[in-house]
Amino acid sequence: MGPWTQGVLINWTSTALAIAGGFVLGVLKKRGKPLVGPLIYGLAGFVLILAAIVGTRVLFTMPSSEQITGDNVDQYLREWLDGFGLAVQRQPKDQLSFFTFVVTLVDGNPVAIGRSTDRSGYLLFSGSIHVNGEHIPIITAFTNTQAQHLYEQVNLELTRARFGFRLIPQEYTPKTGRRLAGAQMMKSIPITPALTADAISGALDEIDSGMNLAREAIRLNIDSIRAATMRQ
Repeated sequence: MGPWTQGVLINWTSTALAIAGGFVLGVLKKRGKPLVGPLIYGLAGFVLILAAIVGTRVLFTMPSSEQITGDNVDQYLREWLDGFGLAVQRQPKDQLSFFTFVVTLVDGNPVAIGRSTDRSGYLLFSGSIHVNGEHIPIITAFTNTQAQHLYEQVNLELTRARFGFRLIPQEYTPKTGRRLAGAQMMKSIPITPALTADAISGALDEIDSGMNLAREAIRLNIDSIRAATMRQ
């Protein structure tokens, strides 16, 4: 039973009791019964207690007048993240952002959440993955054609998954061409009074899924390119 339904039932019950009490008092008074006085005091006490209970319920169920804004969203965000049971570190403030939290997810992926000065109306989520150390010499040994193929295949898979992302290239030189170093997953959420913990949780899940997909796409495509080379 939801809170609204409970409230309706309480109101109906209270009203019925008041009407019944008033009816009983009227009948007893008309018949000149001696219990009318005590009953009046008892009914008055019941009404006072009921009024106190209803007043307390109203006080504690009234929504807070404070709304989520850019000025206080960091307080709400920290409370929600702590409620998720995640490790959270607040980063030193810099000229490019109002605040930044680094959250370590359950699987160990780190995700940054912040509010930047150039997009102050949004919470920005980002998580980066880098090519594993064991794969660096393999990519280095690829031909330019193979390295470009890896870059394009990972880009294609992340695009199909509809994640916000950018690929992180190694330093480009004409000799080495474009070689993949990692990927950064990105998402933004508008800061509004309607912002909820569920929206934050959903954004974290999306960034986490994107990071894991990017990591797996790099590994599988490296293995595929190496297998194709061995067959030649």
